[in-house]
Amino acid sequence: MNPTIQQIIAQVPDWRQARSITVEPQRGGLTNTNYLLDVDGDRFVLRLSGGNTADLGIDRRTERDAAQAASDAGIAPELVLFTLPEGHMVTRFVEGHEWTMEEFKAPDVIRRVAGVLRRVHALSPIEGTFSPYRDVEQRLAIARTRNAELPACLDALLDRLHTIEAERADTPKKFCHNDPFHNNFVDGGNVVYLYDWEFAGMGDPFFDLASACHFCTVEEKDIMLESYFGQVTEDARRTLHRMWFVVAFWNAAWALLQVGNPQADFDYAGMSRRVFARMKERI
Repeated sequence: MNPTIQQIIAQVPDWRQARSITVEPQRGGLTNTNYLLDVDGDRFVLRLSGGNTADLGIDRRTERDAAQAASDAGIAPELVLFTLPEGHMVTRFVEGHEWTMEEFKAPDVIRRVAGVLRRVHALSPIEGTFSPYRDVEQRLAIARTRNAELPACLDALLDRLHTIEAERADTPKKFCHNDPFHNNFVDGGNVVYLYDWEFAGMGDPFFDLASACHFCTVEEKDIMLESYFGQVTEDARRTLHRMWFVVAFWNAAWALLQVGNPQADFDYAGMSRRVFARMKERI
């Protein structure tokens, strides 16, 4: 067994008298490595923190606080262990269904997701903050040192980004997940769980809303807004449209940092080019 995994297991008091502990590697993961643990018949997920968290703007202490708050509220799986400063984590395994993109866009699912986001945004404030604007700037700076392919219209895109930042400067900050794409939700039947709190922090709730319905049609976005706010207003539509651009920029800059990642099995250079092209159309 990996010595690091042994050390983590040893930190869980309830497991010290366990008769049987098995460890099974799980597929996927660009930033971290995940394992399924069976401890005397109970299942847990162990995440070993990756080495590029600083480049991605991840603060493990803030993540710990967010994951604990969401776990206590029943929004996230039970948090069993979170080590600092390393950021290794153990959570209880949750049986459930992972929605496909098309399933995620179904009206009843959109309404359930809106309900989860309302609960997240109603949680008590935590200390850490989230700024997609600073993340984009940091990621672009790193991408430049790696001679990554940047769009010719980058200055115009950044001007648009900073204009939106100025427009949203006075927005009250709330507890946000900041990465609520479809693959971070699990339908547990009576409960919808939200995973991956790496980017959580006090932020703009519309960033969460724009992320969750990033690939939705206008009609589907209206369902999200009505489910979240109780009504659809033109101001909310305009804000969601603006924040689509911010979410797209944040993800395109993230994709640039995945180029050359040996764990990546996806064309992230192509992804960034496609996203930047779509953003250019909305300047």
